[in-house]
Amino acid sequence: GKTEYKEFFKSVDNSDELLDAFNTGYVLLKTDAVFSEPISIQNDLTIVGNNKILDEAHLNYDSGANSTINVNGATKEITVTMSGVTIENTMDTYARGISLGNNTGKVTLVLEDVTLESYYYALNVAASNEGGVEIIVRNSTIKGWAAVNVWSKVNATFENCTIIGDSVT
Repeated sequence: GKTEYKEFFKSVDNSDELLDAFNTGYVLLKTDAVFSEPISIQNDLTIVGNNKILDEAHLNYDSGANSTINVNGATKEITVTMSGVTIENTMDTYARGISLGNNTGKVTLVLEDVTLESYYYALNVAASNEGGVEIIVRNSTIKGWAAVNVWSKVNATFENCTIIGDSVT
């Protein structure tokens, strides 16, 4: 069938519209998107970034772990694909870029032409991913104190990537 993209135009003031676009399963970013809460993904999602930025403004920031994107609690097999996007989390304590955890369905994460940068864990595969995790990263840069942090079983492939970190965990 024909793939339909929901376009997201407003960046800072309308997180509800952004989250609504994410719920359609396809997002074509037309501008940088800054939002006040972590994005939670539990279903298939494709983000076409057009070299735009996804960033969390951390308006509700507390001292606990804070991710820009959480793939958390998926109960079925899902695939999350992101291309041509910069994902940032510049807050300090335990700041994460993309975090995957507590998924009972298999999660496949595909990143292509992505810059993923976080102060702490840029790509975090947390505990309790019973369904398994597969990560495919191509032509991307991942930067963080622990650029890739793994707490549960994962099959990961990195092709033509730059990974910059201060720690190996």
